[in-house]
Amino acid sequence: MSEKPFFTPKKAAVAAGLIVAGTIGWTAGQNAHNANQLQDRKDEAAEEAVALEAYHDSIEAAVNAAYDRKAVVGEIDVIHGTRLINEAERILKETLGEDVYKENRDHLYDYLQDSAQIYTSQGGPQPGEKLYVVELDMDSDPSNGNEYIVTDGSGGIIDEPIDEIPAPTTH
Repeated sequence: MSEKPFFTPKKAAVAAGLIVAGTIGWTAGQNAHNANQLQDRKDEAAEEAVALEAYHDSIEAAVNAAYDRKAVVGEIDVIHGTRLINEAERILKETLGEDVYKENRDHLYDYLQDSAQIYTSQGGPQPGEKLYVVELDMDSDPSNGNEYIVTDGSGGIIDEPIDEIPAPTTH
């Protein structure tokens, strides 16, 4: 009795064809999947860019806004070698307490840094200038408290109007 070989050239060709077809199909599916992932990443990057630009615009608007004197938590007298972020952090540590600042640093630091960087990118503050650290609510999340920024007060630091008439002084 003659035995037929299990593996024949015809069977090998069919198997190879199935493997190639499967590989082509898998590759096409992967390419489509990769294209979708790439588009998703591009969309996410575009959304992040828009959000980042809005954030920077809001920081710049806040830096240039007017503030009531009550919002000022500290003043920075610029001398040669002053690093705004260091001085701003020092003021917050004094205002909030070092432990509270450390607990909230992840949230507070970016606002301080980004607002201070506006002056640094414009050549830095000059000795003799006065800058302010002000408290405000930059984001809409009520659970994380207020934020703090550095401003030069160019929008104005408004003193409260005095409701009392000063008493006359005698000399």
